[in-house]
Amino acid sequence: MSATKPNSQQAADSEPLEYTYTTWDGEARKVQVAVDSIDLTGAWSVYDVPVGGQHTHGWLVERLDGHDDKLPKATGLAREYAADQQRFHDGERGDQAKADPLSRPIVDEQGKRHPVEAPLAEIRKHVVLARLQAASKSDPQPIAA
Repeated sequence: MSATKPNSQQAADSEPLEYTYTTWDGEARKVQVAVDSIDLTGAWSVYDVPVGGQHTHGWLVERLDGHDDKLPKATGLAREYAADQQRFHDGERGDQAKADPLSRPIVDEQGKRHPVEAPLAEIRKHVVLARLQAASKSDPQPIAA
């Protein structure tokens, strides 16, 4: 069984912003917390991204844009999603679980499920903003009028 684990670069006293898991075919993936702005309008998101290779896109797991959706909710979602993905790829989710743990797929005309894709460059930019926000240990601040 593979283990879902936080990235070792994360500070020991804070909630990790990144988790890793391994797919059934050995591909390493990261689950990353991101924010699109450091002001009060910033929405937290969780992404599932490939590690290495020539990939150009990652998958949007969830966008948390409610007024009470803050960093703790995003990190908790990332942790739970990564653990669920690892159980899925290890074959440990049981018969009652849906076949694919992606939370917001696009369903095409043939009924096939596809993840919502996002460019890796945009995800990386938002991950940096999340790290800055987490390091400040405060909620987003309003912009002065």
